[in-house]
Amino acid sequence: MKGKVDFFIVGTARCGTTSLCKYLLQCDRVFIPPIKEPHYFGRDLELSYRTTGPEYDSLYAQAPTHACKGDASTHYLCSRTAAEEIAVYNPDARIIIGLRDPVERAYSHYLYRVKEHAESRRFEEAIEASIALVDERSAGPDREPYASMGLYADQVSRFLSAFGKERVLIHLFEDFQRDSAAVCGDVLSFIGVDAVSGTNVDRVYNRSLPITSPLLARFLGQQSAVRRCWRWTVPSSLRAKVAAIARKTNLDMRAEPPMNEETARRLKAFFREDIDRLAQLLGLDLSQWT
Repeated sequence: MKGKVDFFIVGTARCGTTSLCKYLLQCDRVFIPPIKEPHYFGRDLELSYRTTGPEYDSLYAQAPTHACKGDASTHYLCSRTAAEEIAVYNPDARIIIGLRDPVERAYSHYLYRVKEHAESRRFEEAIEASIALVDERSAGPDREPYASMGLYADQVSRFLSAFGKERVLIHLFEDFQRDSAAVCGDVLSFIGVDAVSGTNVDRVYNRSLPITSPLLARFLGQQSAVRRCWRWTVPSSLRAKVAAIARKTNLDMRAEPPMNEETARRLKAFFREDIDRLAQLLGLDLSQWT
């Protein structure tokens, strides 16, 4: 690979990182590979997918010589080892961290996993299971992620310790929603790239939307006798087209349904202490999250 990866968007999941990457890629000096989240670092995490060293290098083989290369694996933030691993790989790397109200983040993550057919429980059931595993330190991105991934104080502290404040840029999802172009400009400046005039930030990518038919979602997401028959009898090219249309049709394009108020109160109480620690660490007013 021609040089190391220059910057890492390490999280958090459900904080607009897909949109941010799309906006940054409008600048021809930014290179982020088609596999946005290669998950090479963070060896402590049990993930369903991660790249090997040669695979990771190959993702950047076609990067232009002048490009600033990025990795946008949002699971790095919650890893206990990724910060040190990245620092060993490239101690001069720039780290970008987006943070979101952890209650809203948990709910958005839940809706996303339902959309992706990775979650079938009620939100309240999933949250209680997630909170229970936090104490066991066995939760992770692919295992009950809703509570653990929102405990930011220690996660952010690891990257600040590994890289120093001057190499870590932190923005809030609320600011990104309010003025995406400004946040995008801040990121470009931080990684040493001239801002692009007229960046198109109108489209929001990778939204968490509710589904209209749980039965259809189960069919698309689970291995069943009916689905196995479907795989045996229908050509793969046609299956992919039909599945894509079915998934899109099965999304409710309205806004996210509101969270149960009692569940929201439960989560606010759960995250309150960590939010206070994070606010003190960063010198920010995060009272809007509590």
